[in-house]
Amino acid sequence: MCYKSLCYMVVSIGLITLVGCQPKSNPKEDFGHFDGQVVASWLDDGRQMKLTEDFSYIDPQNKKWGAPKDSVVDGASIPRPFWSFIGGPFEGQYRKASVVHDVACQEKKEPWQDVHLMFYYACRCGGVSEEMAKLMYYGVYNGGPRWTRKIVEGKPVYELSAPFQEHFDENQLQKVKEYIETNNPSLEEIRNIKP
Repeated sequence: MCYKSLCYMVVSIGLITLVGCQPKSNPKEDFGHFDGQVVASWLDDGRQMKLTEDFSYIDPQNKKWGAPKDSVVDGASIPRPFWSFIGGPFEGQYRKASVVHDVACQEKKEPWQDVHLMFYYACRCGGVSEEMAKLMYYGVYNGGPRWTRKIVEGKPVYELSAPFQEHFDENQLQKVKEYIETNNPSLEEIRNIKP
């Protein structure tokens, strides 16, 4: 290969790197990582899947959120009114996040606030844009399940205190979406947006 061709190749690779291969998020941001792949089989009801292998998400604080083999997931921890904005529960780059979120909502071993915050970071880890992840966080924070913590025989037990909320309408969601896109609110500000 001649020197001139090599120079053109190096310049071309450099331009591709500068123009087309930039990370979508700030490279300094840490959204954690997934461990394994979601491997599942559909159940006969046509809506649920059963994991056939262990899967987990490790959040930015190095906390492991597991979705063990034989867990049954259906993506339902994302309120149904949001599906028209983001797609169904097994579509898009938030699929992996929905699996660990479903399991955490079923198990109720951690405070609901932590579970829904984990969902935001897992969405970002999966490649969901900041704006869309914030809209989805708004949805699970305000419409997802909530539970309370009690101590039973010296151990924490979480009991469902509020099931899924279906109180969103399309106009309201559009306004929240536009607000997020325009103002880029913090996660704390999103938690204060009332449905």
